Amino acid sequence: MPNVLQAQERGQIEVQSAYLREAPAGWELIASADIQLSPEMRQGLNSGVPLQFIVDFRIKRTREFWIDKTLVEEQHRYTLIYYELTRHYRLQSLTTNKSGNFRSLLAALDELGSLQGLAVPRPQGFDDSGELSAYVSMRLDDKALPLPLQPLLSSTWKLASKDFAWSLN
Repeated sequence: MPNVLQAQERGQIEVQSAYLREAPAGWELIASADIQLSPEMRQGLNSGVPLQFIVDFRIKRTREFWIDKTLVEEQHRYTLIYYELTRHYRLQSLTTNKSGNFRSLLAALDELGSLQGLAVPRPQGFDDSGELSAYVSMRLDDKALPLPLQPLLSSTWKLASKDFAWSLN
């Protein structure tokens, strides 16, 4: 089980599933991700360093003999903060301003990894012709960290998933 140990030591985000469902204003993104923080990230969070996460979503149309055309590009941002006085974690969506309090880090990360009902607009002039692909990824926003913790090239504070891709038609 070296992968589990590596995830606990270095931290990792892995998007495990994602799909779109119809909604009145377009689509809603439903996705799940496994989020593991490194010991340094957990220690920083528990010492008062807020962590911001970004969920990136894109829809692209495949084109022959040319680069793929991006039809939709969305970002959803979340902040995770630990309050030592009350000993709870607060997860807040900066996109929708919804928030929740959690007694454990594991519960907060499970909620963060359970992306439910994120609004995705339908592309203008959308039709099902051509090959359409959707991509979702999640990452720690290292630019939102305090300056001494911002990684230059490689660091235990760098955390990002690979793109999870699927076909829309």
